[in-house]
Parts: sequence; structure tokens; C-alpha cells
Amino acid sequence: AHYVIPTDATLDFPVGSEIKFATNGACSWYISAADGQTTTVVGEGGNNYTWVGGTFIVPSNSTATLLKVDDDRWILSGLRLTD
Repeated sequence: AHYVIPTDATLDFPVGSEIKFATNGACSWYISAADGQTTTVVGEGGNNYTWVGGTFIVPSNSTATLLKVDDDRWILSGLRLTD
């Protein structure tokens, strides 16, 4: 499944909004910004890196949380995130 984060101009989630993702053994979630020039998504994974931009992958049998921290800025956290 693919979740595309809208810009604030399209759908303005309040700062502090959380969206939680959970996968089963058969699927992954792909998460990206609708407009990477406007919306910033920062991935904070448990694999010792922080990555900005592109598409993030929440692999099978995992969970992740997308948290809006500012206008058009989100942090995606989860132990097994990849890019």
C-alpha cells in the first residue's frame, strides 16, 4: 500500500496529528510526500540514520508513526524503517 502525505494547501492536518501504520507478514507500506518541494518528511529509523525526502518503507511485520511537527513538516518513526 502507498500513503501519500498531502500538502497543507490540500489537507491541513493540525500540528501534533499522528497517523499510525501497521503491516502484516504479507505487505509493506510505502510513504512519501505528494510534493517533495513543499512537504518535508524526515525518517527517524532504528537503523542509526535519519533520512529526508523520497519514499520510506515500513516493512512487513512492523509499525510506524507519522507525526506532524510543523507546517508541511512530518517525522516518520519506527524501528525498521528503510528508504
